[in-house]
Amino acid sequence: MEKLSHILIQWYRENKRDLPWRQHRDAYAVWVSEIMLQQTRVEAAIPYYERFLDALPDLPSLAAAPEEQLLKLWEGLGYYSRVRNMQKAAAVCMEQYGGKLPEDPAALQKLPGIGRYTAGAIASIAYGKQVCAVDGNLCRVYARLYALEDDILLEATKRKVEAIIREDMAEDMGSMNQALMDIGAGICLPGEKARCEICPLQSHCAAFAQGRVAELPVRKKAAPRRVEEKTVVICCRDSRVLLHRRPKTGLLAGMVEFPMFEGSLPPQAFPNSRALGEHKHVFSHLEWHLTGYYTEEEIVAPEECFWAPVDDLFETYSFASALKPYTAWLKNKTDSII
Repeated sequence: MEKLSHILIQWYRENKRDLPWRQHRDAYAVWVSEIMLQQTRVEAAIPYYERFLDALPDLPSLAAAPEEQLLKLWEGLGYYSRVRNMQKAAAVCMEQYGGKLPEDPAALQKLPGIGRYTAGAIASIAYGKQVCAVDGNLCRVYARLYALEDDILLEATKRKVEAIIREDMAEDMGSMNQALMDIGAGICLPGEKARCEICPLQSHCAAFAQGRVAELPVRKKAAPRRVEEKTVVICCRDSRVLLHRRPKTGLLAGMVEFPMFEGSLPPQAFPNSRALGEHKHVFSHLEWHLTGYYTEEEIVAPEECFWAPVDDLFETYSFASALKPYTAWLKNKTDSII
């Protein structure tokens, strides 16, 4: 039987997706793309990737970037700790690796924000190292290929898949890893969405042969998300808007937001307020149920609040996508406030 590695590399050469970070094998570009794609669909990530590389084309520029610029470039992608860790990693590379990402996967894993998968992707794609890059999509592919009953959310399952791949390593692991990424993202889809009829690995797939594609992989049911009710208040006075700086650690660390209060408060809590509606935002581990108001009267604000000019607000500061309905409303109203 033909080796999987041979099938994958041949398929990749003929069918690989045309993506901007595949135009060259630059380690920095590969790294930026992989960090962005951790929580973002490819189609959505492309304009962010291109804008980021235009503004910060290399490690030195990333290491030196002001925080507000960094957050603005990342605005809308969420999980801002990712880009903060990238800047920390860039600083380490400037100090220890001559302004370049190291080639050794073990050294890459020691950098902030780079785990086993990302290290494998960078080392194999950019530096041609014979290492695998196992993420959730790739685990799904191999769980079906070998009819694995292991929970793919467990780290032990990823190690098991890595061991299987090492039995059939390609010389060009960069291409093999990217082939598996493409198959996992567009063919070997979850549940009944799988497109087995066009999969190059169909004849090797135990799940397909057993009619079990829809039931594999095994995935432990996630715990229910915690729900938090909060009230958002947009307070504008004298062509300025009141903002709050979040703590330097924790959720949305260091970002600015409109003042937020615990619970769903009634309009009477804020003088002459206008209701801006309710909104739900889902994080990976919790939900925010938001109630919004607008007022031009003074409010009792939380600590760490400050006034900012309205006219260049959105050019200067980045806001979390959780507040998108309220930032959109303020953008539309800005002309009447200035």
